[in-house]
Amino acid sequence: MITEVLIAIFVIICVSALPTLFRDISVNFFAFLVEIKNTFLSLLHPLDITYGMGIQRPVFPQIFYHYKESVLLIVASLLISTILAFLLTYLILLVFQTIKGKIMWFLTIIESLPDIFYIIALQFLTIMSFKKTGTLLFNVASAGDDRAFFLPIVCLSLPLTLLLTKFLIQQFEKEQGKLYVEYAVTKGMKPLYIFNIHIFKNVLFSLYHYSKTAIWFVISNLVILEYMFNMTGIIYFIFRKSPEIFVIGILMIYLPLYLIYRICDWLIPPVVRGEAID
Repeated sequence: MITEVLIAIFVIICVSALPTLFRDISVNFFAFLVEIKNTFLSLLHPLDITYGMGIQRPVFPQIFYHYKESVLLIVASLLISTILAFLLTYLILLVFQTIKGKIMWFLTIIESLPDIFYIIALQFLTIMSFKKTGTLLFNVASAGDDRAFFLPIVCLSLPLTLLLTKFLIQQFEKEQGKLYVEYAVTKGMKPLYIFNIHIFKNVLFSLYHYSKTAIWFVISNLVILEYMFNMTGIIYFIFRKSPEIFVIGILMIYLPLYLIYRICDWLIPPVVRGEAID
């Protein structure tokens, strides 16, 4: 585990130095090595690392404030999207099974819209509502102490909910075709009971494996979101054109996720971790 983390840190440091390698439309390997060395030495004294144009400010502890804002957005959108995706999946498969094809077509159409469309549409509707009523329901951008939270969470949750719903429907239908479900039906078990007791836990483990894709999806959208809502989250620091701050920002995202997945892998029995239970 320690070896994996050290290799990851080394790779991230190398990535942070890549702009030096290709500077001035030529390959400068010596400058690349010097940049890696300087970045590594700077990281040995993290409290001395500064940021800012003109007036230099220490990165720590300021970065924790912005990191907390990004983590809040990511966690909230993941939780909301997962809950909504399960609710939609249950409704589609148990209540609206007869029109499932039309619903899936509609979800595909919405999902095909670019993520930036949701951001602009929600900001536009909020501004139009403010012009009509004189009441600003939600902040459309962060400014000073007025932080935009509700709309960014909605913008992150909406496309992720669609993505997870389509994935869950596919997984539930895949499980429904297995022998253990047919056996449960012949035993007279009700569909809702089979869903909740037998299928749900297998789909849950499939969702665990898929969660890495979902998290990457959210983080990639966070780049656009912070720009559109004038937010200063962890992405704001990562793109400060400073290799040391880039490494710190990426590690603050990578290390917690790495630890969470390693702990989950330890807790989940091997027979379950490898493949869903039949």
